[in-house]
Amino acid sequence: MKKTMLLATALTVALTISAQINSTKQWVMMPERTYDYIVGEASGERALRSIMDLASYERNRTDAEYKGTLHEISYIMKMLHEYGLDNIRLENVAKADTWNGISASLWEVSPTIQKIADYDELVVMLASGSENADVEAELVWVSLENIRNTQPNAELAGKIVLTDAPVSMGHAYAQANGGLGVVSFYSSRFLFDPIQIPNAGIGSRGGVPANPAQKALFGFNITPRQGFDLKSRLLGGDKIKVQAKVQSNRVQFDIPAIHCSIKGSDPNAGSIIFSAHLFEGYNKLGANDNASGSAVILEVARTLKTLIDKGLIERPKRSMHFVWGDEFRATGPWASNNRDITESALCNINLDMVGINLKDNNSYYTLHRTTYGNPHYINDVAENFFIYMGETNRNSILAPARGVNYIKPVVAPSGTDDTFVYAISEHYGASDHEVFNDWGIQVPGIIMITWPDPYYHTSEDRVDKMDATQLKRATVLAAATAYTIAVANQEGALRIGAEVVANANKRLGFYQIKYIDMIANATDVDAAYRHAVFAIEGHAKNEKNTLATVQELTPDNKAISDYIKKGNTSIDKTTANIIESLKIYAEVRAGKPMKITLSPAEIAASRNYPVQTSKPKEMRYGALNRAQESFSIEERMELRAKLSNPADIARMTNSGNNSVLDIHKMMLAQHNRILSLEEINNFLSMLEKEGYVKMVKK
Repeated sequence: MKKTMLLATALTVALTISAQINSTKQWVMMPERTYDYIVGEASGERALRSIMDLASYERNRTDAEYKGTLHEISYIMKMLHEYGLDNIRLENVAKADTWNGISASLWEVSPTIQKIADYDELVVMLASGSENADVEAELVWVSLENIRNTQPNAELAGKIVLTDAPVSMGHAYAQANGGLGVVSFYSSRFLFDPIQIPNAGIGSRGGVPANPAQKALFGFNITPRQGFDLKSRLLGGDKIKVQAKVQSNRVQFDIPAIHCSIKGSDPNAGSIIFSAHLFEGYNKLGANDNASGSAVILEVARTLKTLIDKGLIERPKRSMHFVWGDEFRATGPWASNNRDITESALCNINLDMVGINLKDNNSYYTLHRTTYGNPHYINDVAENFFIYMGETNRNSILAPARGVNYIKPVVAPSGTDDTFVYAISEHYGASDHEVFNDWGIQVPGIIMITWPDPYYHTSEDRVDKMDATQLKRATVLAAATAYTIAVANQEGALRIGAEVVANANKRLGFYQIKYIDMIANATDVDAAYRHAVFAIEGHAKNEKNTLATVQELTPDNKAISDYIKKGNTSIDKTTANIIESLKIYAEVRAGKPMKITLSPAEIAASRNYPVQTSKPKEMRYGALNRAQESFSIEERMELRAKLSNPADIARMTNSGNNSVLDIHKMMLAQHNRILSLEEINNFLSMLEKEGYVKMVKK
């Protein structure tokens, strides 16, 4: 009887432990019950339906649509009202003048009769920017190599160019040589997909730019499969005559931006901004780029609103804002116009291309962190959920599992049950989070993105490439990251701070190995050692700057302030240990002692602190570009030649806590590029002269 009772007790304890341990390696930064509710409510199927409604195929926009409300805007507004979001509003933020295709066709009329391209069937076949035309002419072959050498070709006069060059290059070449137009079958992936057509226009995109003094021509984009056939026939001696007809116009309209929110309980506690671009211009409609991101932040809004309204999760302290619009052209003006929101926002989560089937495309779901000029704890919060989902959505011989053999499956009913593969990567721009990271806005922003994507910016970026499970996972990751920050009190801030400190020590350890390798392969050990030490100190400064941002969650909380100070001490100890290990290795390799002595210029730089004035934020989005407009031409040319990342230097003045030497070290750490103190000081002096920063000696 006693043995039976002991066995029962042991089983109870074992089951309890099993229930508490979600993974052999990873932990989650929110109560599991909250995470489970988010997973349960988030719907990949809903997001997939939204993509179907937004961008199931590429279509022509009519003049009537431009004069009224764009289809995508109508859809998002309709769903927001259906879901009952707060503060739904549509605002016109700028004016647009855009090219619009009406109709176009390309026929072979001799020696055979066949249709080659039709705008009504596949709008991507007409190159954006094409002018009206109705011509019959001979088709002639010109290779990419011949176009690159830009030699004049009188034989093109009155003819239409067939080329494997991008349509913009072919157009410029035809325009320069008296041609009538261009037919391009350019593709960077023709061996992968012979029917893929790029979303491309006749405007310059490398090569010889179009001549604005000459009348624009027309361009057609056709599939590589078609293009190689026509090329083969021409090289075989066929004389092919084609008929091209194009109708297009230009339309003017207001650029709209949609905004809604989930209200927090404390209007003074700050907020989180979600962003995703509905449009990348108005002639391209892509399923993954970026109907997927737009659909997922819509689903994030619905998921969190539903759970809050049902009382399954608490209403967070902080509001969450959601913004949709044209990439940069709407987001930039919106951020500038809505200063009340951006001034109080803590961070931005941008979703761009988040729905592609990862396994089928050898892709990862990637989190790109903020720059060292915008340090923020959101990096570590998001990373926690990425790792947790990765650990709990893969098979492991070490971990007990259920369902599809995952510990905590996040799988849509109609989606795949593939392993979740992810990457945590350094900063990457080229999407709307750069609006928020901008020196004039200063809301630290991250991007979540599937990469690689072999279909984006092409005719094949269609809904059949999407995976409901990936869409569900993207929804969960974004929602969980934002909610963790939105709900954080003292305990939450402490938990986030602990994550930052732990990850700081882990990251510094990684860099230790990186710089050991650099010293190992160096011919000049002294220079390599100095580089390594400065870079490690730059990384450590960024980690401490990141930890400092946790204070914004509880601005006057002494316990968190004390924790940050002790966390800095921990980071300093780790940094010292790593530098000591680098020194030991370098000394053994060089056979002599290693010592770093600061130069007089470095000592002066360590005491000189550039502090931004109020001017960058007053200038709003694009502040640095406007600042540089006031520089002389010579100064701008020198900047371009010597500083590849001036925006990062400018952003490092935001806090006023980075010396010029700190900036030097952080630029070395982040970009692995040695900039002289003179170059940095010159740039900062230009900004000081125009009133954007002031130099403070400490």
